[in-house]
Amino acid sequence: MVVDQKCSANPKTTQRFSFGNHVLYPLNFLRVPPSAAPPVIIDYMVEYKKAKSLSKTEVAYLAGIIDGEGTITLTRRNIYKNRLLVLTISNNELPLLEYIVKITGVGKITRKNIRSENHSLGYTYQTASRQALDLIRSIYPFLRTYKKRRAALVLKHYLKLTPRNGKYSPTLLRKREKFAEKFLATVP
Repeated sequence: MVVDQKCSANPKTTQRFSFGNHVLYPLNFLRVPPSAAPPVIIDYMVEYKKAKSLSKTEVAYLAGIIDGEGTITLTRRNIYKNRLLVLTISNNELPLLEYIVKITGVGKITRKNIRSENHSLGYTYQTASRQALDLIRSIYPFLRTYKKRRAALVLKHYLKLTPRNGKYSPTLLRKREKFAEKFLATVP
């Protein structure tokens, strides 16, 4: 990341750079005299993007949609990685999913492939990891299906069993695998 010398030394007033689910803040600034021509290279600290604060009505509405058409699961991005917490909602109405992105401030919407002319166009809202955890924490009291039991397991164990650097000790890896088995065994 390259930043010019006009940056402030105060991180609160410093420009933030957003990359996907991460927001980068400058860690250290080098004061450079105006005569210095090249830009300064700066280290950045990652802060996870958080879900917006929702009203009680919005939280209850979101919980109802997740109970009816959503999924709280642990999935792998590829077979060599550990399972990641994912919250998804599939629906044919794009405006509904756009509303969810608007009120939560996190997640993305993807279009599903149509395999037959008889199928209508479908969309999926998805958010993962700590952003999904933020939403689950807020909707938990309003969930009514088996997803409430899954949410309880996630809220109790996910952060303890998921190091931020992704490096697992053999003991932690075994505990995480047991957690994943118990979580995925929680079905209707």
